[in-house]
Amino acid sequence: MSGAWPSTSVEIVATLGPATDTPGTAAALAAAGASLFRINLAHARPDWLDAVLAEARGAAAPLSHARVAAAA
Repeated sequence: MSGAWPSTSVEIVATLGPATDTPGTAAALAAAGASLFRINLAHARPDWLDAVLAEARGAAAPLSHARVAAAA
């Protein structure tokens, strides 16, 4: 079927924010298939953001399919 969406390029986006602020959440989401972590910056404090980015990057590092992005 020409022109259709590629069936091998599916992104699963997981949003990390205050509701997912527990240790191991990013790793569990990555293990479940998340391929992109979006960081919710609406209520972010610099110290919280540093911790969440570190956890998300740590969860994504061993996986070839996972990436981290911050969005306002």
